[in-house]
Amino acid sequence: MAQNNQTETTDTTNGGNTTETTDGGTETTTGGERVIVLGARTDAWLGLAPGVIERADNPTIGLVPGERYRIVWVNLDGARHRLQILGEENGDSGNVLRETGASSRRGNARDVVPRDRPCAALSLSVSSE
Repeated sequence: MAQNNQTETTDTTNGGNTTETTDGGTETTTGGERVIVLGARTDAWLGLAPGVIERADNPTIGLVPGERYRIVWVNLDGARHRLQILGEENGDSGNVLRETGASSRRGNARDVVPRDRPCAALSLSVSSE
């Protein structure tokens, strides 16, 4: 898996603006998955890869229907974090569809593969436990 443990990348230059992708990212693994890499901080999720979200706080990630994705996150600050994918289920929105285990160790990486549900975009918000 193409995993970028760029733990030194902790600042942003975009003023906290949201960045949106339209191509679903460009990095792939040998299994044909597109890989999205995020850094977990208490103030924001930081886009690390692909380049279109790099250095963006809480990026909106455009997904291509039918493509497979793996979302990897790296703990950048040593606080306890967990990534959850929320969506609609049985007519109710905001349900946890997939999630990673929590981590409070700086540099530790977790990943999740969103499956079984079509979605057009992922919106990320800060969540520390």
